[in-house]
Amino acid sequence: MNYGGRAHLNGVTFRSNDVTVTAKRINNIIEVIDDVDFDEYEYIENHGFDFEYFISKIPFIRGVWNFYSSLFTSLKKFLLIICISLIVTFLLSYFSLINLGTKEYSFNVPVELIIPSIVLILTIYIRFTEVSKYHAAEHMVANCYDQGKKLNLLNVQKQSRVHESCGTNLVTFVLTVFIIFLFIPRINDINVLLLLILSYSIAYELFIVENKMLIKFFKPIYIIGYVFQYLFFTSKPKKEHLKVALAAFNRMIKLQNEIDKLIK
Repeated sequence: MNYGGRAHLNGVTFRSNDVTVTAKRINNIIEVIDDVDFDEYEYIENHGFDFEYFISKIPFIRGVWNFYSSLFTSLKKFLLIICISLIVTFLLSYFSLINLGTKEYSFNVPVELIIPSIVLILTIYIRFTEVSKYHAAEHMVANCYDQGKKLNLLNVQKQSRVHESCGTNLVTFVLTVFIIFLFIPRINDINVLLLLILSYSIAYELFIVENKMLIKFFKPIYIIGYVFQYLFFTSKPKKEHLKVALAAFNRMIKLQNEIDKLIK
């Protein structure tokens, strides 16, 4: 079963091919919601043109589309982070570009400062909120499932809080490709944003590769990603965080299995 996950401030979301399930802890009670309508699977035999599936088969384009889709699923949070990042970047630019001789100030905000500011604010937001604990819980449940172990609290507690498919590893690939491009003549003259998009599209293809030899070759990049996951993007979860992640994942599996039976 193909699946993915995402942590929130007070919960976890898991999604499979046909199901998206979100579990949240509200007033110390776990609430689980999903997007499944079983009626549609009882009579639809031909689902027609599947745009998402079509895009997922186009190399380099699918990476950019993946980023675009992920961005809009967390649009409010991302816009808030961008606003804070712009303020931070503006202040950095303001104080660093003062012309002491003429007392003139430069208010130009370089793009090169905006991106690191976004990363910094996002890192602080995740690390020092409940998101880091739910992020770890998401990984630990996924690791338990990937190893074929029974999904219960005892087994999940024994798992690592870093995961190979985490977006942190993808970002590490993007930065690696981006840095390599900076040392290539002419390519490094491309606009920074375009260079980042190009880096992302290439890095995504490297990130999803399944060849075992290539994965071993990329091991140093993964190790860097694991270190960042452990130190900055996850923290040790409590039982309540793990229970939320388990509730979401178990509901997703149950519903996906029921759908699979209906569409066979």
